[in-house]
Amino acid sequence: MNTDETTRLIIITVAQPEVAKQIQNLRSPLCHRYSAPWALRYPPHITLRTGLIVPNNKLDEVFQTFTHIVDATQPFTIQTQTTAYSQMKYEDEEHFFIYQPVQETPALMSLNQQLLTYRDYRKSDKMTFYPHLTLFWGDIPKNEEAMLRIAIDCKKNGFSKTFSWQCNTFAFYQEKEDGWHCAKTIYLSSSVTPANNQEKSHPILDGE
Repeated sequence: MNTDETTRLIIITVAQPEVAKQIQNLRSPLCHRYSAPWALRYPPHITLRTGLIVPNNKLDEVFQTFTHIVDATQPFTIQTQTTAYSQMKYEDEEHFFIYQPVQETPALMSLNQQLLTYRDYRKSDKMTFYPHLTLFWGDIPKNEEAMLRIAIDCKKNGFSKTFSWQCNTFAFYQEKEDGWHCAKTIYLSSSVTPANNQEKSHPILDGE
């Protein structure tokens, strides 16, 4: 199917604005310092399941189906844990990856399993779930990578901070030239849906 006839979507829960600003204050200087803007193309978020590639004429149907899937799911708290690092392979190349694991609470793991019950249009067959908050990924000179590892291990330079927010929505984001933008927000049970529930673009670039 022609890519012009489909939309690639990621399914995420986005940090609330005040928390997102704190996360951005930690990750933005790091990404700019090493000319690694890739993490900044996304708002601070947790990916909830593998993404989708959906025919454009099926988007509304997909959004409606996911609304029904979570119609009894209650809001819950997202809590990140101590900053960690590893090597990440992307397009057959290794990159330095800085992230915070997220507590695998019953509510979060249950939401992941509920979302995975929808099997159509999956981008991949990846079903494993390792919730995390990405702070940085890119290439760093080895000597500076070693210094960053020490700073993270010693919880210096802001790396001691963790983050928490209420997950009362999740969202479908689609990629555009300047970053990933919100295509649809789904509200969990008992969450208040704004009267003017129009989807907005949320590029978070250059520390915005």
